[in-house]
Amino acid sequence: MTELREFYLTSLGSQMEALGIALASLERGDPESSDSICRIAHQLKGSGASYGFPEITTRAQDVLSASDRDVSDATRSLIDLLMGLIADAGGGVQTILVVEDDRVIRLLLEKALESPGREILLASTMAEGREILRSEPDLLVLDLFLPDGDGRQLLTDIRRDPGSAGIMVIVLSGADSGVARAECLALGADAFLTKPFDPISLGPLVESLLEADAIADRHSVIPAVPARIEATEPTGGRSVLLAEDDDLVATLIIDRLSRDGFELVHCTDGASALAEARLNPPAVAILDVKMPKMDGFELLSRFREIPALADTPVIVLTALGSERDVVRGFDLGADDYVPKPFSPTELAARVRRLVDDS
Repeated sequence: MTELREFYLTSLGSQMEALGIALASLERGDPESSDSICRIAHQLKGSGASYGFPEITTRAQDVLSASDRDVSDATRSLIDLLMGLIADAGGGVQTILVVEDDRVIRLLLEKALESPGREILLASTMAEGREILRSEPDLLVLDLFLPDGDGRQLLTDIRRDPGSAGIMVIVLSGADSGVARAECLALGADAFLTKPFDPISLGPLVESLLEADAIADRHSVIPAVPARIEATEPTGGRSVLLAEDDDLVATLIIDRLSRDGFELVHCTDGASALAEARLNPPAVAILDVKMPKMDGFELLSRFREIPALADTPVIVLTALGSERDVVRGFDLGADDYVPKPFSPTELAARVRRLVDDS
């Protein structure tokens, strides 16, 4: 039974991610997210007591019984419980260091990241951050521009030092510069976010980076200065074209699939995605439906008209969950359909299946 409990705990991370994404969507006004929350809570209600965690069953039942007004609080309470159980299973407190010179943003990050089983450490300068990094936190949230230096230099030093090379790093920038984003990813950043950011939506990204298996992998193999940049050239059977205009969703997908060994090409509109696919046909394409210039349905239709792309496996990713939209996607030639909110871990499994089958 102990082994089954441990296995169950390792599976909770993806469900917690999905709950966090659904909660963020619900609080942004998407009523369909409530169905996703209830579906996950129903699964947890049945599995919790079966694996020896009756508190999960109780908290999941609270979500299912909550009124529309109270469902957000009930879901957040369930997420807090899952976080605590996962942190306890991981063998101790997870430490997050925030290096940010803006006091308001620093406090906002502290509040957004607070959770049972976590310790939040704060620094306002690069020098302060260097001192705290000696304690080897699990994750670093790093402002790109600090009073006493450029965050890219600190990132480079972190990846070159065997004592800190395994630390997860999220870079924050006040300017949405494609060059800065590419440089930071190439220097080893695990994610790049632009200010202002949504504090609620930050949670799922942090959770995905703090998954126990990801942390174990990064600490067991210490890289030099790893290259984690979006692909710009053909990469063979492991290349994935991502057409998604939501930066946070794209960051979650890129992080998850990159850790599975895939090379990502990210486009933010349908027209540029089509141009990229013509130039470098991917192994798999993930297409969001609602995009500027050309929506995902039209992009999928164009794929199937081009001989080099006609057989490319395609996953349609969208917040549109009606049966009619699902049928339309499959009629146009989609190989799979994933409704938002989704679990990045589950999406990665679907991508692997399509690659293996192709």
